[in-house]
This record gives sequence, C-alpha cells and structure tokens, in this order.
Amino acid sequence: MKKILLFLLLSISCLTFASTNLETCLSGKYPTLCKHHLLTAQQKSEVNKAELRENYSTCASGKYPTLCKHHLLTAQQKSEVNKAELRDNYSTCASGKYPTLCKHHLLTAQQKSEVNEAELRDNYSTCASGKYPTLCKHHLLTAQQKSEVNEAELRDNYSTCASGNYPTLCKHDLLTANQKSEVSKAELRGNDKNTPTKPLPVVKKSVQDGQAIPASSGSGFAVSSDGYVITNSHVIDGCQDVVIHTPQKDIKMRVISNDPKNDLALLKGKFKPSAVFSLSTERPEILQDIYVAGYPFGYKVSSSVKVTKGIISSLTGIGDDFSNFQMDAALQSGNSGGPVLDDMGNVVGVAVAKLDAMKMLKDTGSLPENTNFGIKASVVKSVLDSSSVDVPSANKSAISKSQLGKMITDGTYYISCWMTMAQIEKVRSKKVLFSEFD
Repeated sequence: MKKILLFLLLSISCLTFASTNLETCLSGKYPTLCKHHLLTAQQKSEVNKAELRENYSTCASGKYPTLCKHHLLTAQQKSEVNKAELRDNYSTCASGKYPTLCKHHLLTAQQKSEVNEAELRDNYSTCASGKYPTLCKHHLLTAQQKSEVNEAELRDNYSTCASGNYPTLCKHDLLTANQKSEVSKAELRGNDKNTPTKPLPVVKKSVQDGQAIPASSGSGFAVSSDGYVITNSHVIDGCQDVVIHTPQKDIKMRVISNDPKNDLALLKGKFKPSAVFSLSTERPEILQDIYVAGYPFGYKVSSSVKVTKGIISSLTGIGDDFSNFQMDAALQSGNSGGPVLDDMGNVVGVAVAKLDAMKMLKDTGSLPENTNFGIKASVVKSVLDSSSVDVPSANKSAISKSQLGKMITDGTYYISCWMTMAQIEKVRSKKVLFSEFD
C-alpha cells in the first residue's frame, strides 16, 4: 500500500512539473528548456506549433531574412514565405527596371518569362525607332522581332543603295538576294550610262617584232615555300613569258605542269613566298561560306588584291562537271586562278569562270547573276601530287579576319602574260586580252 501511495505521489509531482514547464514554454519564451526532455510528446508538439506560428507571423510581415526559412517553419509555411518573396521581387521587376536581379532565382518560371517579355518589348521599341545598332539584334529579341528589325535594316540599306551610289556596302549581307539582284542590275545600268569613254591606249609602234609585251593578266597563289604557284591553264595559255608581281619584285616563272582539261597550271619561281596556302581536306558543302581573292580587271582599278565573299551554291559545275562547284561570290576578268578560301584559310577551290552574260541573255532572255565557278581543291591536289609538291597541313580551326586578310595579301599574286604581237594575233579571238589589243 505504501508503495502504491509513493508511486501516485511521484506521478502527480511529474505531471505538475511537466505542466509547469509547458506553461513556461507557452508563455512565449522558448529557450532550449522548452524542448526539455520532461515535456511529453504532445506538449513538445504544442510548443513547436507555437514557435512555428510566431516565426511565421514575423516572416509574413514583409521582411524575409534567412530566418524566414527557419527550420522551424513547416513546409507549407516555407512555401507561403517563398511565394511572398516572389511577389515582392516580381513587383520590383515589373516596375520597368530590369536589372540582373529581375532574373533572380526566386522568380518562378512564369514570372521570369513575363519579365523577359517586358525586356523584349522595351528593347524592341528602341530598335523599331529607326536606329539599328548591334543591340537591336540582342539575344533578348524574339525571332519574329529580329526578323522585323532585319527587314527594317534591309529597307534602310536598300534605300541608300537604290539612290544611285553603289559602294561595296550596297552588297551588304543584310540585303536580301532579290535586293542584291536589283542593286546589281542598277550598277550595270549605271556603269553603262555613267562610265566615261576613254580613248584606248595605242600600242607603241616602236615595239619590235619578237619583243614580248604584257597582253593579259590573271591571279595565282602560293602553295609551297619552295616558290610553287597555282593558277588557271587559260591564264598562261599562249604566253611567251609568265611573270608574277610581288611588292618586292617581279618574278619570271617556269611552267612545271599544265592541265588544260581541268584548267590548272603549276608554276615555279626563284623566290620564297611570304605566305603559303594549305588545301582543305574536307569536301565542299552547300551554303559553305567562301572568300575569293584575286586581281579582277588587273591593275586597272588598283594594284591591291581584292576579296569577295559568298557561298557555295552547287557542288557541280556547268553540265554537271563534278570537278567544279558553283558559287555566288563575284568574279571578274582577272580573277581567274585566284584562291577560293574557307574561314580557316584553307583553299577549297580555284576561281575559274563565270557564265557568259551576253550568251545567256541571248539564250534565255535574262542576265545571269551570281553564277560563277571554282575548281575543287581535290583536283588541285592531284596536280600537285603529280609533281611531288608537298603542301602545308590544313588548318583545323577558324582564323580571324585580320589573319585571313594578311594571308591573302601576302600569298595571292597578280600574274601577267607576256606575248609578242604575232602571238597576240593568234589568240585574239580566244583569250581575254588587255583592252588596247581588242
């Protein structure tokens, strides 16, 4: 009986102590004691809920320190706090100011999307104002907006071109194919009307029989540090002497190999080229960007090398000639034999021909535009292999435009074909000669 009474007294004492602790915890002060091991599981739960409620009230007040994500918040309360932070941040972003903060990790995917759209509208308004800096092609513009901005630029550039001034800008990459075509036609018309007629130079009568004089020209490029140069066979056809012109000196060349069928010729001179081109080992591809270097119209325009840019538009030449490819880069008389390069500085072909405009006009009733041809690098390699000429390994990565420009300037040559008057008479109807011999 005494043992039973003692047990009851201890139980009442413990309950009273626990009750007292619970009242202390529930008073609002929750030290570590509040999770005292003397609290029952039920009482601990009630204390936790009270702490959660108090912390949540603080978080929901609008101040969201790290404490608001306190481990004492329930998952539901954490979610509500996060949503409150999201709303607060979103309000700031939607105000019209879009700093990096607006793409804060606390924004939802939907809110990020809305902020992006707001930025797009803002940027687009600037672009549509009529000023088209690089910013107008900002990555934040949608594809549709980029398209509209491009069209605006096209119209703006086209208006300038159509005014009658046709610099290189008029063939800007921002012009559509149709606009480029119209500009080209306008240039053709303008050249026909505006180019002053100059008296043709008269060959001096003092030229002695058997004396060779410059009669035609073409282009060529170095393929070996030993002085080997590639050009077209038709460039050297009928020439008594073939000379390449460098900034340092004029060099008489020997014809090492001549392949009229593929229209290629390999020359060699006693000089060390400043730059040597490598041959591409890759097959040419449709839409591949290419650069054509050479001396169109010889030295009549200027004595510096000229470069045009385009794409490979077909993998075959005239009559399905598989040794050639078609390209839209501009070619003129004098370009023949020049290198056709990729953006790594590798030779993908040799400029060879353009369609006869007058013949096509007669046959089809329209002028051909941007229809030019190159001989594939694989054919060039065969010519070099037949003469055991080693070429540098192909570049594997793109080079800068300044590097490419220097390579073209140093490794592309103006080639002159020297003939006697008797030789000129023989090829007059077969070869493009300087105007004074027409």
